[in-house]
Amino acid sequence: MVTGGNKVGHEVARRLAAKDFHVFVGARNPSAGRAAADEFTKNGGKATFLEIDVADNASVTAAAREFSKIADHLDVLVNNAGIMVDGDDAILKISDDIFRKTLETNTLGALRVTRAFEPLLTKSKAPRVINVSSGGGQLTGDADGWALAYCISKTAQMGLPRSSRRRYRNLQ
Repeated sequence: MVTGGNKVGHEVARRLAAKDFHVFVGARNPSAGRAAADEFTKNGGKATFLEIDVADNASVTAAAREFSKIADHLDVLVNNAGIMVDGDDAILKISDDIFRKTLETNTLGALRVTRAFEPLLTKSKAPRVINVSSGGGQLTGDADGWALAYCISKTAQMGLPRSSRRRYRNLQ
């Protein structure tokens, strides 16, 4: 399962499909998600589109329910979906709404998806959860003035596995 599998996660999904994984392409845009899944299938892979908006708990719950109708376990979850909102250019000047929307999607979205898919992951022999971040999420160096809410949300996302290691030890 690759969230954001029609955009930045497209290459990850393509490579997994090429390695004979049944790839679930998670996307909030149905036409783009279906197009990506169809592309992988045409190239010999097995892919299924799964509509999911990681910022919407009901959408994530529905996606996990749909997934479980097709497969009885999940081996790899790639939390890739994320946003960078226009106007995220000066941390002391951006609105609370921009900051909140960015955290809701980039940080809580990964947690929300992992939580919803946990029952399927625990049925795998070797489950993996991969949280995709960026250089902006590193605690070293300087974000150099670009998208600081995005950078902060990715730094927080990077802390999710550390915070959940005891509870999700088998998912790391």
